[in-house]
Amino acid sequence: MYLPSIVIVGVHFERRRALATGLAVCGTGVGTMLLAPFVERLLRVYGWRGTLLIEAGLLLNCCVCAGVYRPPSTRPAAPPPPLPSSQLHDIV
Repeated sequence: MYLPSIVIVGVHFERRRALATGLAVCGTGVGTMLLAPFVERLLRVYGWRGTLLIEAGLLLNCCVCAGVYRPPSTRPAAPPPPLPSSQLHDIV
């Protein structure tokens, strides 16, 4: 999930892309920090089989979220305005 998330953030943001990518990368560290105690608690409460079942449910939610990753719609660029005749003479 890490690489597709970083790529999709880079595709969706033109302005402030660095900030968006930085926030996405920070989420990885926060998730890693919070997931270890969460899994430890699940192991104590549900055992290893229940913990794996819960983790599978979490990953299934990640698959659903990945299904909405789509490239942004591309609109054709507006044609440039015509040059005045005085500028055309300078170009030629």
